[in-house]
Amino acid sequence: MTCEPGPQRLKELISRMSPRDAVKCAIDCAILDLWSRRIGKLPARLERELRDLDIEPSTLICAPDGTSPEWRRYIERFHDALIGPVLMGWHHGRDVLCNFAEALKAEGEPWPPWLQEFLIWGTRDGAKARRERGVHKQKGRKGQDPYGNVDRDYIIAMVVREIVELLDRKPLRSAATRDRYPTDPTKESGWSIVAKALQDLGVLIGEPGVNAIWRETRQGAHNLLDRPLVRRVLGKRPGPRGLHSLH
Repeated sequence: MTCEPGPQRLKELISRMSPRDAVKCAIDCAILDLWSRRIGKLPARLERELRDLDIEPSTLICAPDGTSPEWRRYIERFHDALIGPVLMGWHHGRDVLCNFAEALKAEGEPWPPWLQEFLIWGTRDGAKARRERGVHKQKGRKGQDPYGNVDRDYIIAMVVREIVELLDRKPLRSAATRDRYPTDPTKESGWSIVAKALQDLGVLIGEPGVNAIWRETRQGAHNLLDRPLVRRVLGKRPGPRGLHSLH
């Protein structure tokens, strides 16, 4: 396993591998990509391999959402697009904006007026919303966090895209192909490779689940932040609007 080279160099290295070794490398790369974005638990074998290469695994974890240059540029320009879903229950979005505020404070930068207003709301109404959400959970009610998996699912879709580009494979394969050639590495697809990576990470979604995520993000091109609102209000699947990957 090695994911040290850049994407193009890694693609060249994989192109010279046997199909079986190429798939193994792609699975390991998908594992590291997902784990670096805080999905699942890193398998012990990969942790050992990284340390054998003098790589501390924790250094591969992405910066907290809201603090990377890409996130900060997006927030500064399109903060309204983030605040809307937060007001409707996207709790991770609240964390993103709080991380952004902490980064500005650490650098001695002033908080813009819109951020000050958001933090006041978060202190007053956000605390109440979290308390109510906790009560619902204690009662065992389901569906109280409609945004619970949107961040995870979008990352999964992005990793499928990366694996498809890395191996020049199709994103999908039919159930018949999967059942007929279960051990043939040349029949693996973006979905199947990412499903195997998730399994190694302890996230049991399965190939049909990855398939559903891929389709709902319109082949990884659209974010899922509008999913809960569209499902609840319109009863439809998400449209073409959404945020692009910021990881």
